[in-house]
Amino acid sequence: MVRKIREFFKQPFPFDRDLRRKWKYILGIGAFISVFVWISGMAAREGVYNPLIIAGFGVITSMALAFSWLVLPLIAPRFFLEENWYVGKEIALEVWILFLIGFGNLLYANWGGYYPINLQTFVRSQVTTVLVGILPITFTILLRQKRLLKKYAAAALDLDRSIRSPDFAKQSEDILSRSVSLSSASGTDRVRIRLGSLLFVKSVDNYVEIFWEDEKEVRNVLLRGSLKRIEKELKSYPPAFRCHRTYLVNISNIDRITGNSQGYRLKIKGSDKPIPVSRRYSREFRRKIA
Repeated sequence: MVRKIREFFKQPFPFDRDLRRKWKYILGIGAFISVFVWISGMAAREGVYNPLIIAGFGVITSMALAFSWLVLPLIAPRFFLEENWYVGKEIALEVWILFLIGFGNLLYANWGGYYPINLQTFVRSQVTTVLVGILPITFTILLRQKRLLKKYAAAALDLDRSIRSPDFAKQSEDILSRSVSLSSASGTDRVRIRLGSLLFVKSVDNYVEIFWEDEKEVRNVLLRGSLKRIEKELKSYPPAFRCHRTYLVNISNIDRITGNSQGYRLKIKGSDKPIPVSRRYSREFRRKIA
C-alpha cells in the first residue's frame, strides 16, 4: 500500500506554463471565492457585511495564486522544470497555496479588527483552509493525471504506428539527402551535415548542442547561439521540428513515441534519453506525424 502511494506521488504531472491561462485561473478563482464567501454566509457569521471587505478575501486568494504560480517559478526555475515535476510536487504546491491563503486571510481579518493574531487563531485558520481544500485538490489532481495519461498514451500508440509505416519513411527521402550548414551566432563556427543524419539539437544556456550520426556513431558539437536561430536555419526542412523550448528534433529519426500525463516522449535513434514534446507543440507534432 505504501509503495503504491509512493509510486502515485512520483507519477509525472504537467506544470502549466501558459501565462494567459494562469491569469484566467487566478482572476476567476479569486472572483469565485469572493462570491462564495458572500452567498455562503461565512462572512456574516464573523460579523462582516461590507461587500468590498468580503471581496478582499478573493483578492488574497488571487495574490497567493499569482505568487505561487508566477513568481516562485522565476525565483527557482530549476525546481519547476516540467521534466522533474510530478504528482507529489503538485500536491505540495497546492498545500502551500492553501497555507498562504489561510495566513493571508488571518492577517486581513486582523487588519479589519475581526480576529486577533495568536497561536489559536493561526492554527484554526490553517487547519480550516487546508482541510477544506486538500481532499478536492488531491482528487482533482488524481483525475487529471489519469485522464492525461490515458489521452497521451493512446495517441502516442497511434503516432508510433505511423512512423513505422513505409509511407512515412518515403515522404522525406529527397529532403533528407540534402546537406545543411548550421552556424554559431557569430558565424565563425560552422558544421555541415546531411539532414538525414541530424538527430536532435539541444539548447544549453547560451549554446546549442547538435547531435548527428556519422558512420553509425553519434557525434556532437557545441555552438554558441540560440535554438531559435537553428530553428530559422532549418525552417525550409520539414523534418526538423521544434518540439520543446530546449529541443529540436529530426522527426525522420524518431525511433519510438510514448506518452505520459505531461505529453509525448520521443526516443531518438542513438540516444537513450527521452525528449519531451511540449503541449504547446503537440497539435503540430500530430499533424506532422499522422
